[in-house]
Amino acid sequence: MDKEILSFERVNPGSIDEIWAFDVSQLESVSSVTLTQNIMKLSQWLIYYKAQVNRAKAALGTKQSDMEIAVNVAIKPELIKEYKTKTAATAYLVTTELELIGPLHEGIRLLKQDLARVSGMDKPVIEYINAFKRELDRRKHEREVSRMERKI
Repeated sequence: MDKEILSFERVNPGSIDEIWAFDVSQLESVSSVTLTQNIMKLSQWLIYYKAQVNRAKAALGTKQSDMEIAVNVAIKPELIKEYKTKTAATAYLVTTELELIGPLHEGIRLLKQDLARVSGMDKPVIEYINAFKRELDRRKHEREVSRMERKI
């Protein structure tokens, strides 16, 4: 694939811990430049976040495919007969075939867990960005009103 299409993977938002720990009571003392920097950092973080989520989803798909192949190779008709269903036989293989299927199952479980932990985080971050933008707009409006009052 063209490297330009994947250029978003080079985004590195740096440390944004100070933004996560932002003290709202200090909003008036924060400069507009700092607010703009926060918006840019969070925007970069969103690109980074989406790239990482997509990477995890791709890895999950690969592991699920590998797991399906491993189960199809390992499962025998007599095993399905013994456990009555393919699902039950697969569950048995996951717990007994610890060399190949066990690690695949554990990897799938961990990736699903990671994806569940970060699922939907983009929406609150977008709201956070919008709150910073509203504050910048409010300040701009105050400056305009102040200028108009001085003219009068």
